Amino acid sequence: MKSIESLYTEALLRSLRDAPLLVGNLPEAPARELVLEVPSQGELLNFEQKLGHLYEDALEALIRGSDRYELLAKNLQVEGSDGRTLGELDFLLKELSSGEVWHLELAVKFYLSVEDENGRIRFPGPDPRDNWINKLQKMRSRQLRICERPETQGLLFDRFGIRKLTTCQRIYGILFDWMGSGCESSPPAVRRNCRRGRWLRVKEWEDFYAADAAVRIVPKCLWPVVPDEALLAAWETVDVEELKRQASERCVMFWDEVKGEVAFLVADTWLAES
Repeated sequence: MKSIESLYTEALLRSLRDAPLLVGNLPEAPARELVLEVPSQGELLNFEQKLGHLYEDALEALIRGSDRYELLAKNLQVEGSDGRTLGELDFLLKELSSGEVWHLELAVKFYLSVEDENGRIRFPGPDPRDNWINKLQKMRSRQLRICERPETQGLLFDRFGIRKLTTCQRIYGILFDWMGSGCESSPPAVRRNCRRGRWLRVKEWEDFYAADAAVRIVPKCLWPVVPDEALLAAWETVDVEELKRQASERCVMFWDEVKGEVAFLVADTWLAES
């Protein structure tokens, strides 16, 4: 019988290999399709670390499991002349067949489509201080343009002999529409065929679900994962009152058995925290 760590590791690796990307091509960086393989034997992922590091480790394992790429560097720090960190390159890859070098940025994001009383649509994250429009602007103006800096170009040439490379990105995630909405939102740069879910407030639960339902909570480390039966069986099942209690403290992702998709339950005061 597989351990929870083994089950979770395989599920996360498969998800990053197979899941549709959240974001399409950007002017600064195209969405990079990769041919990835889940290693038959490999180390278990560390699920105790920050989620960004966990997903980077997972993608690194997939890259190393493929015979198409050479991983030149991961989390490559770029410093200014004063020693101040200017930014970081998530991955520096070489495609072996073409010899091309890529600066690859990775992100895994979750955003909820919210319409205010004036009909304006916003896209906050589970932490409402995060926002897709702001994140997109920051990526396009800074993260995806770091290789234009002379400091980065000097580092790449001095350490790797690289004069030319292409910046690209793989941005995974899920877009959540309000449970009562009859249409799908369309944020800038987000693919129409991205993974989707639904969200609702605690006070709206009985409008859409039974009061005595038993609900499976999705562990935060596996928010990007499409679950199979083995994974669903391993997840904690709670009653509605416990689900609401947890959602009053933080956004909780749960599995909708009927629709076969994930959903977020958020506190009634969730947006007041932004």
